[in-house]
Amino acid sequence: MDGGEVGMGLESRYPELSFITSVLDYEKRDVEWSRTEELSLNLPQAAQVLYVYGFSPHISPLLQWLNEDTLRDIVFIEEDLSVVARISEEGHGHLFSHERIHLRLRLDAESLDQFSETLVRDFPFENIGFVNLKMDQEAYEKLKMVLLRKSVVESAVSLELLHYQKLFGNLKANFPLFAQACDVGRWKGAFSGIPAVICGAGPSLRGAKEQIEKMQNRGIIMAGGSAITALSSYHIVPDLLFAIDPNHEEFIRLGLHTAFDSPLIYGCRLQPDVVQAHIGALAYAVTGTGGAIETWMEEQLGIQDPRILEGLSGEALSVTAVALKCAIYFGCNPITFAGIDLSYSGGSRYTEGVVSDMQCALEENFEKASDTRFRVEGKVTMAKWLMERDVIQDTIKKNPQVTFIDGTGKGLMFDGASVKQDWEAHQYELRDIKGLIHEWTESSKFSIAAETIEEKLNLLKQSFKKCHEIISEILEELEALNVEGETREETPREAVLEMDLEEEIAYQLALKGAAYAWTFHIKKALQKESSKRPLFFIKSRLYRKLQLFIEEYVRSI
Repeated sequence: MDGGEVGMGLESRYPELSFITSVLDYEKRDVEWSRTEELSLNLPQAAQVLYVYGFSPHISPLLQWLNEDTLRDIVFIEEDLSVVARISEEGHGHLFSHERIHLRLRLDAESLDQFSETLVRDFPFENIGFVNLKMDQEAYEKLKMVLLRKSVVESAVSLELLHYQKLFGNLKANFPLFAQACDVGRWKGAFSGIPAVICGAGPSLRGAKEQIEKMQNRGIIMAGGSAITALSSYHIVPDLLFAIDPNHEEFIRLGLHTAFDSPLIYGCRLQPDVVQAHIGALAYAVTGTGGAIETWMEEQLGIQDPRILEGLSGEALSVTAVALKCAIYFGCNPITFAGIDLSYSGGSRYTEGVVSDMQCALEENFEKASDTRFRVEGKVTMAKWLMERDVIQDTIKKNPQVTFIDGTGKGLMFDGASVKQDWEAHQYELRDIKGLIHEWTESSKFSIAAETIEEKLNLLKQSFKKCHEIISEILEELEALNVEGETREETPREAVLEMDLEEEIAYQLALKGAAYAWTFHIKKALQKESSKRPLFFIKSRLYRKLQLFIEEYVRSI
């Protein structure tokens, strides 16, 4: 290409693009560049990455936005090879000499889903923005939605890896509960043919109050999270409770409920205060929500994964989805949804008696991908609710043996679920539901000694200590290189120590993920500080960060 020196920013950053444009056929044509200064742009101030569909060299408003914060990035997304060729031919490649301006090319052979998944791994942020420089609004909206969904998942994974030591505090506090809990995995088909009502905390729950009351002692009333408190305000005690949220807000919400003696189905990531305030039976479900350490502990204690949640993706591993999958696993039929609106029904997020409007306002951040608002089916919803609706619909589709009922018809519709506001409770026989559940909780208890759990935790603690020792030696090696005139970025002994570190179970379970997540942020710092020895810079910062993590882990064990 005849781009000259000004084109070298693009070609030096992305040499593969020169190769692609030289071997693939495409229509060579003139390109009329959009001018962003002529567009009505509302650039989000909280966003860390701005996805721009299409390319233009006339981006002064975007550059101003970029330069206001060193943590911001701009990503141009292009599908037209003729545009990529013109960038260099017309001398616009110099824009890409800016390390926070990026170009991603999507070829026809690459699916939008695959392209987006790869892209968000490079930019694992939930605060994102979008600009459209192309005429194709439909393609832009499709790209935007996929990137939003992928960003929600990837940013959540990245955030959890960055702060896994905090989640470990919950895991460590809850592991001893195995000695008294029962195994939900042994409840397969336990309630075959018995109706289930799965309650959410949406505004329509109040309207379903009378129907829920009629279903008591005829079906299993299930509630998760805030719905437990909401039902308590209606003087309804659910038969089964579900809770998996690791945040302290979960305890605040549940602190007002009155279903203290109903069995609680939980995951180990749950905020420990929730369990400590509960006096009913504890029923453990393998959810995979506690990361690698949780899975390792389950394996060490012989806890089998019955795949209850198989098919649930990271897009909607919510307490409602967990309750739904459990109801199917238990053999419940039909399954009725109540208060699962997944929209602002009547302008509200929750039914009365859960949280204040002020608390709702504090929770919402519409510059986050998960909280991005849409209007669907005439209702206002958010990206995370759309994702959850799709997962529920997929679950319905894969279980044709079960009858699904939308018990209010007030929220987003579920394909495959019939809308019935009169549930005809009289057609189901009266049963001692609570007694039946009690029998299962008593007959399915784990046979795990508290001493065994403590032994496994100590094994993990010793491995963390060993990791700390190895990293200290690695840092000594790096410090020896930190002298004037030294050009090496690593030593042979350091390489051996790193192999020893990777063998440690604590590294494999916790530190490896943290290293993966933190490397991205350290590379961002490298851009700002412009170190002449990038590998040395990254390693030095990363190992010091991992040492701090280890010290926090060890203190909590």
